[in-house]
Amino acid sequence: MKHLRHYIRNMLIAESARILNIDAMDIIRENGLVIVVDETTFSGMMEHIRIHLYQELDLERSSGLYVLPTQLPALGAISADQDPFWETKFEGNTWAVYQSRLRHDFRGKGVGALLYNVLLAQLSRGKHWLASDRESVSSDAMRIWDKWNKMPAIYDVDQMDMRPWGEEYFLTPETDDDVKQTSFYNNIGRYEGGRSDKGKYKERFLESGLTKRFQMKDPRSFLRDLEEYGILRYMDK
Repeated sequence: MKHLRHYIRNMLIAESARILNIDAMDIIRENGLVIVVDETTFSGMMEHIRIHLYQELDLERSSGLYVLPTQLPALGAISADQDPFWETKFEGNTWAVYQSRLRHDFRGKGVGALLYNVLLAQLSRGKHWLASDRESVSSDAMRIWDKWNKMPAIYDVDQMDMRPWGEEYFLTPETDDDVKQTSFYNNIGRYEGGRSDKGKYKERFLESGLTKRFQMKDPRSFLRDLEEYGILRYMDK
């Protein structure tokens, strides 16, 4: 194990090491856990994707892939779908997180952030984008989005606008980039047209990771490294 850990540390450049949290990876492996990519709901066009955290012993194998246990809950999971982006220019290639959870004893150790990165990498591999939950985001998850926003060497970042309220538009006059920004409003308050602090509000809007969509620039290498470390599996379709 020490040899493999040393190999991965030497293999990764400094920026990539910030994504591949070795301590979180060790926690997963030392506890006999695996991250499972669930694409069984993909039929023709992607609609949902789920990333699970399971005890490896609880998984059943089928033709070299894995089948999730039906009676045992996952220790952690994060899911995304396309619904929030209908009737915008982001429709068809952008997903939003709609649910995430992690058992309390694995929180605060980088495991949750690793699950988020697996979700992003899996979507990015298909040239798709990921954004935060459009309704609400926990303080822990918000730190993940803000961190991605500050790492342009690792992530492609695309700014989204918001639906105007009290003014003709907020960032751009085009309406096809206006999306629901309730998660951002919940943290800073909704903008009302004509406010004297519009400049400061817009600055915070542009600084927030909650108003962006993201792609990982090298998702294949990220996923490959997790597979080589022995903690990533793919569910049988």
